[in-house]
Amino acid sequence: MSRLVVLSLGQGNLHEGCATVTAQLGEADNPYQMKFTASLPAAPKIYELYQTWQSVYYAFYQRLSWRLDNEVDDNFEIAEDCITNISEADIHGLCKLLSKKINTWLNSTKFRKIDQQLRTQLKPSEEIRFIIETNDHLLRRLPWHLWKFFDDYPYAEVALSAPEYQNTNKLLVNNRTGKVRILAIFGNSQGIDISQDKTLLDKLSTQAEVRFLIEPNLGHLNDQLWQQNWDILFFAGHSFSQEKGFLQINKTDTITLEQLRYGLRQAISRGLKLAIFNSCDGLGLAQELQDLQIPQVIVMREPVPDVVAQEFLKYFLAEFSTGKSLYNAVRSARERLQGLEVEYPCATWLPMIFQNPAEPSMILSQQNVWTKRKQKTDFSMLASTPNARGVQTNIRLPVVTSVFSKTTALDSLIEMLNGKFLEYQNRPLNHTEIFVLRGIWQSQTYNQIAQQGGYSPNYFTKNVARKLCQKLSELIGNRVTKKNCRTLLESYVTTQASPKTTLEQRPSVRNSPNFQQEMSPRFPSGLVPLGSPYYIEQPEITTQVYKEIINPGALIRMKAPQEMGKTSLLIRIVEYAKQIGYHTVSLNLQEQVDQTILSDLNRFLRWLCANISCQLELEPRLDEFWDEDIGSKVSCSLYLRNYVLEQIDSPLVLALDEVNQIFEHPQVAQEFLPLLRSWYEDAKRQPIWQKLRLIVAHSTEVYVPLQLNQSPFNVGLPIELNYFSLEQVQELAQRFGLNWTDDEARLVTDIVGGHPSLVHLTLYHLSRGEVALGQLLQTAATPTSIYYRHIQPYWATLKVQPELAFAVSTVMSASKPVKLEPVLAHKLKSMGLIKLDDNLATPSCRLYQEYFQLKCDINPS
Repeated sequence: MSRLVVLSLGQGNLHEGCATVTAQLGEADNPYQMKFTASLPAAPKIYELYQTWQSVYYAFYQRLSWRLDNEVDDNFEIAEDCITNISEADIHGLCKLLSKKINTWLNSTKFRKIDQQLRTQLKPSEEIRFIIETNDHLLRRLPWHLWKFFDDYPYAEVALSAPEYQNTNKLLVNNRTGKVRILAIFGNSQGIDISQDKTLLDKLSTQAEVRFLIEPNLGHLNDQLWQQNWDILFFAGHSFSQEKGFLQINKTDTITLEQLRYGLRQAISRGLKLAIFNSCDGLGLAQELQDLQIPQVIVMREPVPDVVAQEFLKYFLAEFSTGKSLYNAVRSARERLQGLEVEYPCATWLPMIFQNPAEPSMILSQQNVWTKRKQKTDFSMLASTPNARGVQTNIRLPVVTSVFSKTTALDSLIEMLNGKFLEYQNRPLNHTEIFVLRGIWQSQTYNQIAQQGGYSPNYFTKNVARKLCQKLSELIGNRVTKKNCRTLLESYVTTQASPKTTLEQRPSVRNSPNFQQEMSPRFPSGLVPLGSPYYIEQPEITTQVYKEIINPGALIRMKAPQEMGKTSLLIRIVEYAKQIGYHTVSLNLQEQVDQTILSDLNRFLRWLCANISCQLELEPRLDEFWDEDIGSKVSCSLYLRNYVLEQIDSPLVLALDEVNQIFEHPQVAQEFLPLLRSWYEDAKRQPIWQKLRLIVAHSTEVYVPLQLNQSPFNVGLPIELNYFSLEQVQELAQRFGLNWTDDEARLVTDIVGGHPSLVHLTLYHLSRGEVALGQLLQTAATPTSIYYRHIQPYWATLKVQPELAFAVSTVMSASKPVKLEPVLAHKLKSMGLIKLDDNLATPSCRLYQEYFQLKCDINPS
């Protein structure tokens, strides 16, 4: 489904900033679902840098043929003190600097709320129309596509809009045919070659009605706008903008669109939906057409070299005619211009969409020639179907030229792969992974792909490419390498596209001989690794956590018994934070810190700060901030606030796992836990602390005496992990290759209560054929069972705590829920042995009940 974002900059500009910025988020059919408000600071340096870039851009291209009106070309002057001998390195350096400044501006604290909210609500797999509303001339000229947001959302494209707009008043037209009707105007071609534009449009003429006007006069052009019904208006030739837009329609006449105002208004009311100006500096043209409420316009934001204009039109028509939306077609065509940027710098900066937000985006479909709904069919063939009036309606335009078949096929393949990833509840391919696939399709080496994308070859090969191959391998059920990638993926897509293929026929990862070694289930011990097919997500929890983590100064506290999946969830939260551009630090207080350090507050806080510095790759500077006179807690806070948080440019997620280990050292816990609470409270008063997002995970109840206003365990977002439901047990069984009935799933759920670790353990052994389900159930509570290593530590704990043992015995032996003393009840619940409902205890599963009925015969002392 297409998503819609309208970012309104109000009356703001770069000199004074934008006091009120609103982001409106919705869908094509419901654009008013959410609204966020923020602001943008003044950025006069961007204005100065853009002016410099524009001067260098003009100077660089003085040597080339471009589609700028000769008069304005002659009048354009470069300041005397400017260097006119411009190299590619000069312009590329300015491009990088301008990109950096724009992203710094858009990452400002004042604006970050909108960026974070958008990233929370939008998915990288979604098509996004991103419309920026502003009337400021310079804000419109900025290369908004350089915002890093668009790197993370490969199906998003930016468009510009006026702050005020409305639906066009359409006339009822009865003489329309089913074909797309294009009015193609070819103006003065002096110094440029527009014959290629005509050739490309000629290729459409078998299925679209294309009317060519070669160097028309004003009267002839005006008559065509009045007398015919057009879907697309196309112009190639010289143009320029000086507050208004100017077109050189022939060798002697240069006109403004104001001179065609009434004819254009008539054409729009009769169905004109898109104007394409494949000419220079078209922002003024777009502004005038927007005043007439045209649905969409495509222009070049700056003077455009002739070759770039030709290639863009070729790529755009190839993409658009295959059924892609206007936005996807423009983004694909624009990004394909990157191949020209060695000789023509900034080619990808030039194409720009102007959109009337009150009108739908244009796309080909079966119901009408143009609509906002996307159809997925074979676009290489033309089909016809009668409409309601019996008129034959052409459904698709033919592919413009076969030279695009490779890219078109790859785009379709990527779209199908992403659909499958989503179908199996996995993350779709991101921008970098798609970039890798395009390189593989072009038979490039990993080093070549890495160099083109600006990556370190070693990192690219060992991390990006390797993880992509693993991800694809898990999906298709065969081991994917660079060498066989294209062959396997094309075969997979062909198989999936066959009408005979069903979900049940998807190749089993486990049974693939080439993939057996990589994907055989591991013995379930500890966390479930990232990317593992044996991880069962709990969407209601992850969604809640992902929304919370973007809130400034957030605190998330996760509590669950041992082996319930806390760490597995924690690493996924941290991974999500990395994906949205946050810094992350993960520390496990059970595995990574010595007990001697845990028992000493000063050493522990220095250990904490040193490890944070290390993981953030900051130089440790503890001695500069540590002062025994003010104490270790204040020193620690100053180190984080004045050094760590000041050094980073995005939020920091600090994930502390197994915090219950510190409960064993009450004197340290009584100091450290209130310190965590103080950082959370400081975020409400000091913006610098809002960068810190805390995640605290523990497996036992907190029995350290703390005042309510000092505890971190009664603020923030509480998360308690759930036992697996029957449906989740069945899903995991399928992933282990077990085709279970509901009865079999119920038997396992009954014996282990949906405990995640015990379910994994059960399915692991059953999938290997080591034990039958009946035998497993009969011996579950005995010392020879597969569960004995899990249960035995509980028994060791109970033996030294007779009161707990007696409470367990009481619950396990009772035929109805038992009311326990509150402290005992909460201790047993935190161990996972019982469930509490309105302070009444029951066994958490039949396995514990049977085992402890035999074991717990100790009386309280």
